[in-house]
Amino acid sequence: MLDGHRPRSLGERQWMAAMGRHVPRRLRPRLAAAAIVGAPAPAPPAAPPIDASADESPRNADAPRAEAARYLPSMVCPITHEAFRDPVIAEDGHSYERAAIVRWLEVRATSPSTGCPMGTRLLPNHAMRSAVEQFTEQLLQ
Repeated sequence: MLDGHRPRSLGERQWMAAMGRHVPRRLRPRLAAAAIVGAPAPAPPAAPPIDASADESPRNADAPRAEAARYLPSMVCPITHEAFRDPVIAEDGHSYERAAIVRWLEVRATSPSTGCPMGTRLLPNHAMRSAVEQFTEQLLQ
């Protein structure tokens, strides 16, 4: 028997169909059914990104802080020049005080740190807030 006439597995037939090779008519319905059954389930629709800038509730406003000069430069907001209370990460990758960057983005569409165009999506920076709180505890002891 010639190699072209031997029985082929379903995988070989699918490969042949994908490569544009001839698949006998009698096998086409089975290939179509196998392709539908073997197809991955469609992904659920992606949830829209959460825009933290729409949340105006004050957070950590009454947290004790020392003067800004005693903090590391990375723990100070580049807009307010005060230690973070409610830090967020903007689309430029830098951290800002939430209230300050929201006010900034109402007037401008650029990054305060780089001057490049920037969107309004903000994410809470929990790690920075925790670091500032721990550092403050050590300073005020």
